[in-house]
Amino acid sequence: MLIPQRIPDDAMIEVTLKRTNPGKDEDGNQLPETITVRGKIKANDVQEWLPGHEYVYTISTSKDNWVYVFRARGNQADGYNNIYVYSPSAQEFDTYQNTAYYSVQSYRYRANNQTVVEACPWKASHDGSLSYNVTGGGEAPYPSANPQQKWVDASTWITDNFATPLSGKGNADRSFEQHDLNFLAHYVATDWIGDEDMQGYRPYDGYTKEKPYDLSKPGGMARNTANCYVVDRGGWYMFPLVYGNAIKNGATNSSAYICQNKSTDVNLKLLPTLIDYRNNTITGPNITAPSNARAELVWEDAYNLVDNLELTTINGEKMIRFYIDPNIIQQGNAVIALTDGSNREDGKSPVIWSWHIWATEHWIDKTTRKPHAFDTGNSTFNTYKSSAAKNEDGMVIGLRQCGDVAVTYNQKGRSFMMAAYNLGWCDPKKVLYLKRKGTMDFVQYRPDGSAKTGKTAQLPIIQEGETIDYKFANNVYYQWGRKDPIRGFFNHEHSRKRVFGPRAPKAVYDTRINIGDAIQNPNVYYVSKQPAGSEFEDWLTTNFKSNLWNNNATSSLTRRDDDNNHADLWSHTKTIYDPSPAGYLIPNAGVWHVVQKSWSNTTGNTWAGGNWPLSTFKNSKINGDVIDAFNYKVWGKGNANNNEALFFSSTGNRWWTDGWKPNGIGAGENFGKNVSYAWSNRPYAGKNAYGMALGLDTDRDDHEDDTNDRYFVGAQFIGRRAMGRPIRCIREY
Repeated sequence: MLIPQRIPDDAMIEVTLKRTNPGKDEDGNQLPETITVRGKIKANDVQEWLPGHEYVYTISTSKDNWVYVFRARGNQADGYNNIYVYSPSAQEFDTYQNTAYYSVQSYRYRANNQTVVEACPWKASHDGSLSYNVTGGGEAPYPSANPQQKWVDASTWITDNFATPLSGKGNADRSFEQHDLNFLAHYVATDWIGDEDMQGYRPYDGYTKEKPYDLSKPGGMARNTANCYVVDRGGWYMFPLVYGNAIKNGATNSSAYICQNKSTDVNLKLLPTLIDYRNNTITGPNITAPSNARAELVWEDAYNLVDNLELTTINGEKMIRFYIDPNIIQQGNAVIALTDGSNREDGKSPVIWSWHIWATEHWIDKTTRKPHAFDTGNSTFNTYKSSAAKNEDGMVIGLRQCGDVAVTYNQKGRSFMMAAYNLGWCDPKKVLYLKRKGTMDFVQYRPDGSAKTGKTAQLPIIQEGETIDYKFANNVYYQWGRKDPIRGFFNHEHSRKRVFGPRAPKAVYDTRINIGDAIQNPNVYYVSKQPAGSEFEDWLTTNFKSNLWNNNATSSLTRRDDDNNHADLWSHTKTIYDPSPAGYLIPNAGVWHVVQKSWSNTTGNTWAGGNWPLSTFKNSKINGDVIDAFNYKVWGKGNANNNEALFFSSTGNRWWTDGWKPNGIGAGENFGKNVSYAWSNRPYAGKNAYGMALGLDTDRDDHEDDTNDRYFVGAQFIGRRAMGRPIRCIREY
């Protein structure tokens, strides 16, 4: 019976039906046991119930009986239960991505007709869920020595303006929508005070993305280009497309690519003009970028050291631009390449030219903003600490220095300035990456977006932390005559440093190549599986040229460098293949006599050094002192003066062959790890080149603590040109 009355606007009729064993839908979802249908009574122009009238209401499920489905899953293979973001790992190579993804399934279907499906929109949010204290405690292993890094929240972790917003439309075909998240670089902290210094330096004032700091014009000076550029703070940087040092003091430096030695001595094997990545003659300083050219990261040994890398045009000039985050800068090395845009069989584009970016606090004068080579008033280095730093085992691992060291070659009175560190030097430290956690919340809406359905989901976001322990100092290595660095070693054993980047895994090839192929593949170390005495002791094919690092190469590849009657033995004409920063070059072989207390130009073997017990080594062989089994001090002017001392740390070298392994050591490992080596710019006859060797030569008997171990010093030590060895620069000016 209906009571006659006017029907209110919000009056509803509701019927609940209960069914037995409702079963599951096609996706395995449990169907509801009860179904509730409702509808407005005031409908079909019926505004009131009148006396004497009969009203018939029909119950139908065709409009309101919907089952809502809403699921969110992450990118993990173990059930897709979380959004997992990449973090540096213990793997030797890492091709990392700063992205992660999640997938959402959102729709509704009729309970009585599952073929009727409608998409339901959804939204995601992480607001307020990602705050995380990084000053200590919990799972954040950061040292308290970094007060500028206190909190990580959503604004410094997730960038929302990526390819897709944090929302979706759902899919009526019941499929998942995949959405990407872009994550900012890991924050990094280390226990090396120099890294903290660099993170505390302000970027250079007045420089922005639109107006980056030009690394070829440090401190506002005239342009000086190089294959290596040094940075000591965060900010926006750029450099021009120029072959090595082909521009000097603002002008074309043709001597860098045109040989200056006009000798007709066929034994010299001089290359009249240096060549490019296609083995074509270089005719000018500037590199022409094809229309499809782009800037790419080759590798870096510090995670996310270089970011926002691109080829761009600034003030009408093609430049490579990149960014270094002030919060995560640390000592490290990166190789940046200009590629031509074409594709090879390996899917990579050939490299036209590449440059080494070295982050260190040791190389730049803090006042002038110039490399020390351009600071003529700085004749010797200054120490930041009065005593040498030690590692947790109490072993001396180095002394913080800045500036260059005045060195005199006592035999003939020649003087020069030597850098305090090897190229690509990184001090021993622990590198700590923050573990970051958060949640992503999801909400489903009705198809028209008018209201929430009540369905929600949630996924954890996880970015694992990592601690990398570099117990000893390390540097990069170079094959003789090549311009590109090879990564260093993790410790004094044979563990190579972790490197990151798309070309990092391509490391060692057992073949020889020409110069153009070497330029195209700056990430490859070319070695051999052939025995000693073969042509494969050189990385270069039989067209070897002696002027790759010195365009005024000596008139004899076997004459010793003490001979004042031959001035060309002391020549230093830097080439576009020289890997040194602006203002520096690889030293001539004669420079290395500074490490040896006495020598004779009448006995050739004396130049190559020898093996002596410690007492003999200290008293009469080394021009300096022994700090410990891995570190040595050399007097710059022959006197015991710490203000004119060079420090050498044993970082070994990479062997020249991967098949023939003396003492079990191959190209992928550190041979002579207790010895400090350095190349000179001068080749030796055959497949060798001159260099320096100084250290405890334990590889002679494989017993580091054996009384038969002998110390070694070699001022003109000869090694195969395919070896990877450090470089210690001298000033060009």
